[in-house]
Amino acid sequence: MNSVELFNLYVKYGGNNLSRKGLVKSVSAYFGEDLLVLSSPGIASILIFHSQASSVLKVATDEEDDLDIALNKAAKKIKTEVKDIPAEKRHYNTTVSCDLYCRLIGLLILVCSFSRSWCLGKEKWSTEQLRSPSYS
Repeated sequence: MNSVELFNLYVKYGGNNLSRKGLVKSVSAYFGEDLLVLSSPGIASILIFHSQASSVLKVATDEEDDLDIALNKAAKKIKTEVKDIPAEKRHYNTTVSCDLYCRLIGLLILVCSFSRSWCLGKEKWSTEQLRSPSYS
């Protein structure tokens, strides 16, 4: 069953307190890990019991998705922290200091080390190439 069908049944039987998203969260909380909610942007979520999922779908864990989720969370945190830094409106640095450059490269290497396939457009770059001043 998808979330639209579930919400239509909810409304048909007199439900009016929850939005469709709220209903899915409530049903998911009630059934816990027995219920799988499969969602993707732009389409209705699919709700299926874990015991039935294996007969209908091929369910497998994906460690790469976990890595992507972790990287996205880290990126959001970095964006938030950068936005919180007060901007100096009277003076702007037009050059990158060696110290800042080295810290940025170190951060880039750290992020890229989390994923072997997702580093600088899926290209393998050596440490010497990354330290080269031509990439500043």
